[in-house]
Amino acid sequence: MKQKRPLFTSIEDVDDSMVLNMKDVAAILNISQSSATERCSRGVIPQAFRIGRLLRIQAGDLRRYIARALMSRDNATGKLYQATLSLIGSGDIHQRLESAGLTLVTSGPDLVPANLPELRAEYESIHDALTARDPDSAEDGRLQATIRHLSTEDAKHIADRIFSLYIKLLHGSVI
Repeated sequence: MKQKRPLFTSIEDVDDSMVLNMKDVAAILNISQSSATERCSRGVIPQAFRIGRLLRIQAGDLRRYIARALMSRDNATGKLYQATLSLIGSGDIHQRLESAGLTLVTSGPDLVPANLPELRAEYESIHDALTARDPDSAEDGRLQATIRHLSTEDAKHIADRIFSLYIKLLHGSVI
């Protein structure tokens, strides 16, 4: 049996009022049909609905999802870029890591969008590593207390992880 091709391969090809099947969603997002179905079923791609057993989504809802995903990713990329710039240069790695950490920790543990689960898990792990210790005094925060107690090797390792995450996010998928 001949496999039918998706009708659309770009969100620009569709009118917002059109109803798309999972094959079209997969082609537009450049992911597998099973991934599209799974993400719609779990609510990662919101607003999907069923007609019988088949999942569908309105093109306008998919367009809004793509726009939000791009904005979230751009925000995360920008924050990681700022953190990476803080890490570059000479000077004590602990001071540079604290500056980078301030950018990331103040952004919260949900900085990386949920639609990038592997990268989000890596960011959450970095966030946890930067805030592992309770403050030693009222003047300290968790970040400062943690960094003060890191060995130079551990500080360099976290800095490497921040840079690696930035590169992965820069080249990562929107979806």
